[in-house]
Amino acid sequence: MQHPVTAGPTRGWPDRLPLWRSLLLPIAAFLCLMQAAGGGVAATAVPEYTIGVLAFRGKDQAIKNWQPTVDYLTRSLPGRQFRLLPLLLDQIPEAINQRRIDFMLTNPENYIVLEARHQVTRNATLLRSEGGQVLKEFGGLIFTRADRTDLKTLHDLKGRRLAGVAHNGFGAYQMQAFELMGAGIQPDDFTALFVGAPQDKVVEVVAQGKADAGFVRAGVLESMAAAGKIRFEDFRGIGLKQNSRFPFLLSTALYPEWAFATLPHVDEQLANRVTVALLSMPFGGDVAKAGGYHGWVVPLSYNSVHDMMKALRAAPYDTPVDFSPLDIARKYERPIMLLLLGILAVLGFVMRRFARLNRALNEQMTLVTERGSRLIAEVETRQQTEWQLANENRVLELLAKDTPLPGILLTIAQMAAARFADAGIAILVASDGRYSIGAIQGIDEARRKKLAEILPTIDPKSGEAAALSDLLIGDGRNCRNETIRNGARKPVGLFLLATPDGKTGKDELPTLAALAGMAMERTAIGERMRLSTSFFQNALEGIVITDPLGRIVDVNPSFTHLTGYERADVIGQTMGILRSGRHDAEFYRAMWAQLLEAGRWSGEIWNRRRDGRIIAERLQISSVKDKQGEITHFVGTFTDITSLMDAQAHLEKLASFDSLTGLPNRGLLADRLNQSLSQAQRRDRLLAICFLDLDGFKAVNDTHGHAAGDALLREVAQRLSSTVRSGDTVARMGGDEFVLLLSDIKDVDELESALHRVLLAVGTPYDLSGRPAQVSTSIGVTLYPFDDGDPDTLLRHADQAMYRAKQDGRNRYHMFDNEYASAHQERMLLRDRLRLAVEQEELVLHYQPRVDLRRRHVAGVEALLRWQHPEKGLLAPGTFLPDVESDDLICVIGGWVLREALTQQRRWRADGITLTVSVNIAARQFVDPRFISNLAALLAEFPDHVEGGLELEILESAAIEDTSRVAEVIQECHELGLRFALDDFGTGYSSLTYLQRLPADTLKIDRSFVNGMLGSSSGLAIVEAIVGLANAFQCELIAEGIECVEQGELLARMGCGSGQGYFIARPMPAADIPSWTAAYRHPPTWSFWAEAGYGTQDFPLVLAEFEHRCWIRDLIGATEGQPLATSAEAIDDPTRCEFGRWMEQRGRGRYGQSPLFAEVDARHHEVHGVGRRIRDALGAGASTEARGHVPALRQASERLVSALGRLQRGLANPDTTE
Repeated sequence: MQHPVTAGPTRGWPDRLPLWRSLLLPIAAFLCLMQAAGGGVAATAVPEYTIGVLAFRGKDQAIKNWQPTVDYLTRSLPGRQFRLLPLLLDQIPEAINQRRIDFMLTNPENYIVLEARHQVTRNATLLRSEGGQVLKEFGGLIFTRADRTDLKTLHDLKGRRLAGVAHNGFGAYQMQAFELMGAGIQPDDFTALFVGAPQDKVVEVVAQGKADAGFVRAGVLESMAAAGKIRFEDFRGIGLKQNSRFPFLLSTALYPEWAFATLPHVDEQLANRVTVALLSMPFGGDVAKAGGYHGWVVPLSYNSVHDMMKALRAAPYDTPVDFSPLDIARKYERPIMLLLLGILAVLGFVMRRFARLNRALNEQMTLVTERGSRLIAEVETRQQTEWQLANENRVLELLAKDTPLPGILLTIAQMAAARFADAGIAILVASDGRYSIGAIQGIDEARRKKLAEILPTIDPKSGEAAALSDLLIGDGRNCRNETIRNGARKPVGLFLLATPDGKTGKDELPTLAALAGMAMERTAIGERMRLSTSFFQNALEGIVITDPLGRIVDVNPSFTHLTGYERADVIGQTMGILRSGRHDAEFYRAMWAQLLEAGRWSGEIWNRRRDGRIIAERLQISSVKDKQGEITHFVGTFTDITSLMDAQAHLEKLASFDSLTGLPNRGLLADRLNQSLSQAQRRDRLLAICFLDLDGFKAVNDTHGHAAGDALLREVAQRLSSTVRSGDTVARMGGDEFVLLLSDIKDVDELESALHRVLLAVGTPYDLSGRPAQVSTSIGVTLYPFDDGDPDTLLRHADQAMYRAKQDGRNRYHMFDNEYASAHQERMLLRDRLRLAVEQEELVLHYQPRVDLRRRHVAGVEALLRWQHPEKGLLAPGTFLPDVESDDLICVIGGWVLREALTQQRRWRADGITLTVSVNIAARQFVDPRFISNLAALLAEFPDHVEGGLELEILESAAIEDTSRVAEVIQECHELGLRFALDDFGTGYSSLTYLQRLPADTLKIDRSFVNGMLGSSSGLAIVEAIVGLANAFQCELIAEGIECVEQGELLARMGCGSGQGYFIARPMPAADIPSWTAAYRHPPTWSFWAEAGYGTQDFPLVLAEFEHRCWIRDLIGATEGQPLATSAEAIDDPTRCEFGRWMEQRGRGRYGQSPLFAEVDARHHEVHGVGRRIRDALGAGASTEARGHVPALRQASERLVSALGRLQRGLANPDTTE
């Protein structure tokens, strides 16, 4: 296999074309058509290119289907030979690695894999047709035998044996597996039987009962039944979906059809020519029918295929993924169950042990009881001790359970009540100089109320316990009291005990009071510990505790939050783990010296977080000493004051620097400018003051939002700062305006070099969080001391020069000059005068008619602005509009034009004239955020407006500056019932991708192409290419600038629908339109093509006729003394001229069956006969004789051209005249 070019860089057409390649696409398409039509010099060796095709129904079937398409490409691209290589799915990677194929036609799944692993790019998407219905998508079928009544729904397939082609078979496994996942059936829930290609094998194994059901591409069963291989009624589908847009049995969602893709080593120009050839193939033509499809369209989106591949974890998304908790539970179900059983076993053992201990205790109690009679004396002696120990253990148990103090005191009171029958008990708690009731037992309600009343009046320090005791005396009871003390022997309460006569309780009362004191002290300690713990855990400050050597023993959660270190990471480490390196050893020696001497240190310190970020802290360290005065610990608390210090620095910076970009602001710029001027005077050097304004920034801000605009400004500031020298100044004036002060400039050459670097830096594309953006800058420059002004004047002059750079085309610089300053002032005056003209209604609209070239009627008019100046008369828009295109005034004028056009259209409808009106919209108005809302409000004022009656036009060059925003506005215009046209199409160098993204209804061929179509074959080819693009994208086509009848005839003949120009009519006032429309007469030669069919295959005939006319002009010019450019061979031999080559290479194949073709051949030989006589006469020096043959040459040529016209129109009558 021969390749004409070496491997080039990876391309991304049409999804991700680099900008410069996108701009060259139309030129590539033009060169492709031009070379295809012209033929050129025959190559010594015809390069071959191999097209790989996925043979999903077998290689023989693939050859039968696709060989006609390969032959069509060979015919469409002369000088290139294409051959077919059918491949099974598993053969494709090897073929690509060995470079055995240059192009690949394959299913969507395989294309996704090839795109990821081999960087292929798609050229076109296949269209199929079935029963007259065009299909751009296909799906899959899940089927079984008709007698399998147990398989009715998708859920019935769980656990079954299901047949498919292969694990990566898109139409015969993956589609269906994805559908089953949606029904809750994972691939592990069934057994997959892969039988390999073709898919007929899947049908065979299901029919033989080797599989319960099968997966095939939708349509395979119908195709096999039509071929007589199976009986369709022997099978039935499962999980069928109803889709009126799809004619086959269907079980899955629909996905884009097959993709035709280019390998990365193929030359981009050849890939573009193949794309044009495929898109130019007639829908439903012989080639398409032979391949069993309908045709080709621009590539569709394959996002749905990506989503399916991700869900199936199929290539190229077959990388491992994280387990979910459910996945872990499923995978480790057995170990988890064993762990739980182990835990239960341990719990059972512990419970059994406790039961055994309880039984042992019961046995001991029984033993004590049995021995009671023998140990009565000993028991009575030890009874008091045991009671005390039991009560103490009970209280300790309650304390261990964190029982609240009132509950413990109540238990102690109950102990006393149990010890002394009919006793009265009151436990009082001293707090804040007053008693309160902690617990009370055996006291009637009246005494309780009296006790509650008297308690607030008694001071615990006064010793008035007798008054309280008296409250409990009565009913034959004696009262005793005992002061309750804590571990430090400080009074904390009072225990009152009233016992019946004969029971003093003097032995038990101290014990009960001691228990109450222990409960109060332990509870107080617990509260203090909880408070300390809560403070430690919840403090906002970071707290760290170290031993005397500085080793960390504990930290709180805020420490982790502030430093990033977990507690386990720092225990045992020294505080050196946080050192930032900003402090020297002397700083730390002074810190330790003060800490050891004074016991504390406080100050600000810089430490390093775990993530490496350095933070500022306010730190306080205190030492903790034991009773002997020895240091046991150090406690440090700190807070993060980084934001405070940053805020302080930020406030200082705000006074002189721009908050968004960090560049110097206006104030600091003024200081820097004054300093630079003084420095330039001292050093006798030049100082350049450069005023920059970004081009296209507003479009980025409006399309992507203010956040993206701010990011762009920051990036521009960074690029400017890195481009200039360290001693130069970059400042932001506000908005998208910047100022550069370039000092120490030796000469203008050095300045221009620096300015070119700035233009390149700013103009490099930007990536705004994955969204590409493009801006440039216009720079105004003034040089000191050549411009010897004050600082304000210098800045103003640089600003004026910047506006001149914008007017000159943007993305450039302009040096200030006084002449321009005067012109700038005049433009400002013109803008002011134009605003007054709008207010005083001096603007008017003229209308230029547009006619349908084939149907002979007036199709509409284009509204053209004029200024009826009171002194200068009627002014064309070119004399005043360019000065306001970048001003908001253009939006005001555009709104007036729309309103006036709708008003005039209403007047014409009232007179019975229905005309579509086209209105030009300035780019600034079109992307204005208020444009759509203003337009909707305007249309609401014209409820009788006919949908489609108003067409908006925008220059193609303006549309491609911000394609995304323009596309959104076009869509919103369509929703308002308006049409949209791309004006001057072809001049903006837009690519197929731009045209695909801009949903235009109409393309307008620029007048420069129309004027050039009669003068060169290249001009003719460009117009034909635009016609082909309009047909491919189903756009209406309008030719501008028709200035002669021949241009209109050729346009009609090539398939152009409408046209306008001075030959048809000049722009005129609205009042003249009705009379002109009534008087209009269509040129007869244009009408001949009204019913004639035209396709892309007819263009070579038109081009051949053009080459013939050039051949005739060359011979006639030679008789008048001009050099003869045509070779002798091209005159003597009819097969060697360009027209003859067309006859043999293209004409005979397309028109050879027509009887008119023989006449064309005869007329061609007749022309060459006369041409030979002229050449012979010229060779003999007989110029007069040669000129005598010219009339005969003209007549023979006219007969040939007439025959060609009849041949194209398919007219068989030789008497028909042109």
